[in-house]
Amino acid sequence: MFYLQTDAPINPGNSGGPLVNVDGEIVGINTFILTDSGGNQGLGFAIPSSVVKVAYEQLRKYGHLHRSGVGMQVQTITANLAAGLDLPRNSGLVVSDVLPGGPGDTAGVRVQDIILALNDKPWIVCPCLPLVSSRTRR
Repeated sequence: MFYLQTDAPINPGNSGGPLVNVDGEIVGINTFILTDSGGNQGLGFAIPSSVVKVAYEQLRKYGHLHRSGVGMQVQTITANLAAGLDLPRNSGLVVSDVLPGGPGDTAGVRVQDIILALNDKPWIVCPCLPLVSSRTRR
């Protein structure tokens, strides 16, 4: 799971409430706060609305979540990573590990393969490949 970090206070009782941006758009669901004082001062964390949307759609359709496994780990390619690994580009995703016998291995994915797009949509950063891939296989 990955979270949005916010400095907006999350008070006892409003976990599960919306995290909104300055335009009033819901960008996440408040989940927890890390605090030294036990109050609302600290770092708040929210589940991104894109993750909530995928979970909601699956719960409505199936009654439970479908967790997909792609059998590989990927990293966002940065300029430093590209230079360190001598990659031909500094954008996209690089495959850092492939589970032997897993879906990625079966599909022919290899370590240091570069992923530029998924379903014809360019990938610049890797927020959550398994969640997105779970939406594409159905």
